[in-house]
Amino acid sequence: AAGYPGHDQLKDALSNLGATASPISGIVSMWWIIFGILMIIFALGFKAAFSDGGRFSRLAALCIGLYGLGEGIGSGIFKFDIVNNVKTVSYLFHELFGTIGVFSILALPFLVLRMVPFYGNRKFKKFTLYIIGFGLTFFVLFSIRYLNLTSLLTDLINRFTGLWQR
Repeated sequence: AAGYPGHDQLKDALSNLGATASPISGIVSMWWIIFGILMIIFALGFKAAFSDGGRFSRLAALCIGLYGLGEGIGSGIFKFDIVNNVKTVSYLFHELFGTIGVFSILALPFLVLRMVPFYGNRKFKKFTLYIIGFGLTFFVLFSIRYLNLTSLLTDLINRFTGLWQR
């Protein structure tokens, strides 16, 4: 973000860094694609490591892979471009892939809690419930920007879009 003058990490979404207008667009897009590939490799390793974890471990591995495909590769290939206040096709695909990735990663802790190696571990369950609570809270705070509401509260929340996403 330091390479993008005017980018505010508290206010601006990460997608702005990869938009065509960004001076670091190419670097960010390449990083997202590499990140996505690494997440897919991690998903394969996760599946192999927890192959005895039952169907929930396979679904968890799938969610990790979809996260890498959506938030990584898809977000890297399709730019977050708005031209003359009009959302481009690339923007729509960026949002579609990002949504797939976000919902996959949001589902992940619910699946991990059901996996045989972790099922019944009270400390892990408590920790994971905190992760779920924070994850859903920040997801809602980040998503409020899509509602186009104007009030003191929503304006305050939307002022920190970058923070909620990060």
